[in-house]
Amino acid sequence: MNIINFKFNRLTSSKGQLSPLKLLSKVALMGGLYLCSSSLLAATYYVSASGSNSNSGTSVSSPWKSLSSMMWRIKSGDTILLKRGEVFYETSSIMITTSNTTLGAYGSGDRPIIDGNGFKEPGGVYDAMVSIGSTDGSKGHNSVVKDIELRRGSGMGLSVVADNAVVRNVFVNESMTSGITIYPVATGALIEDSEVFNHNVAWGPDNGYQDRGLGKGNWGIGIAAKGGNFIIRNNFVHHGWGEGIGVNCGGYDGVVEGNRLESNKIGIYIDVAQNIQVRDNQVKGANQKAYWRSDSTIGQGIGVNHENWCASQAVKAGRPALNSDLVFEGNSVTGTSAGFFVWSQVSESVFSNIRLTCNSFVDNLHSFDGGDVSVKQMLVKNNLFAAVDSGDSQPMMYFSINGGFDFKENTWIPEPSIDVVKSVLDSYTSKLLNYVACSSGEISATSPPMPPSEIAIESYSIQ
Repeated sequence: MNIINFKFNRLTSSKGQLSPLKLLSKVALMGGLYLCSSSLLAATYYVSASGSNSNSGTSVSSPWKSLSSMMWRIKSGDTILLKRGEVFYETSSIMITTSNTTLGAYGSGDRPIIDGNGFKEPGGVYDAMVSIGSTDGSKGHNSVVKDIELRRGSGMGLSVVADNAVVRNVFVNESMTSGITIYPVATGALIEDSEVFNHNVAWGPDNGYQDRGLGKGNWGIGIAAKGGNFIIRNNFVHHGWGEGIGVNCGGYDGVVEGNRLESNKIGIYIDVAQNIQVRDNQVKGANQKAYWRSDSTIGQGIGVNHENWCASQAVKAGRPALNSDLVFEGNSVTGTSAGFFVWSQVSESVFSNIRLTCNSFVDNLHSFDGGDVSVKQMLVKNNLFAAVDSGDSQPMMYFSINGGFDFKENTWIPEPSIDVVKSVLDSYTSKLLNYVACSSGEISATSPPMPPSEIAIESYSIQ
């Protein structure tokens, strides 16, 4: 809309001219008409496997047949709805490059499925079945994808390369690499109430999907975040051959909360990220050997790493090459090889201001893997590290005595058996005397201890 400039140089108008008051009224009227017309121009389009691309697409009785072939018709503010209970075999990516656009479902029944069998995309990091935004991050802002399933993509399931995107109640199954990825150019993304499983198929065992034309390609994560100001909450990520949820390569100012993770190579993985809160998540290891990290090692629970490749990607995105201001609170981890770990590929300290408080690590092969790394200001306080059912579990794996870890008021069952480790930890007991609950993000010293009988434990038998 054009901007109208004028001067208040008269109290009254000369003949044939509008007075300032009348001119303001006219400008307001024009603005109202513009906003109204923009709203009226927004359309809803319907897509059905029994439809035709020659139809108008504007009613359930005249739906389109192919979504990817008709995306050129979509304008800002439009809604595209796929018919529930149907499968759509698309052969090219669906890119939402208009702002305030919604992709969802209509009718009754199961979620509509976009099946990527036959996708032969050129590859690369933006190779996704559905993409919110363009590769440079300049289009598709404030758009929503919800209530659909993405299956058998030759790359990832869904990518977010636009600001303020919402992904809600989306299933992603059998993606060759990652399930859902928030890229560095994207800020303000919300990923919630979704499910990702069988992700990173390319790196799994030979299960019939290796001949999809792309080889192994990039490593895949169930839900990955490399952008900023994001929220990943209340999702279920399971049975994948990569990490469950990863914040990496410069991801910043994010929250990972209330998620369930089971049978992944690693549950939650932070790799070169800043100001991230990981809270109230449940992580379970794999009782099926096919999802182990290796032939002899089950996957890890929650941890922080500094990989050189991810550090280089963070620098390219204009972010610091370090892990800082990380909070892990209220999480529960069981049945993994290491409940919590800190790793690094560099000798200097690239970890600072990390807090691990009020978490439960129960029946993991090792409760805490400190690695041989140096950290600055890592507080480990008021956690439960326990072996209840697994008699061979050990509280510690590796630990650097000069690591900069500050252990306070934790409970260890059984107590660590390495003398040098004992010398840097707080205290030990075979009873739950120090474990207290946390509420509202604070450590409470008045809550009663939790006896072993009240700890919910599942048995993990190897299959």
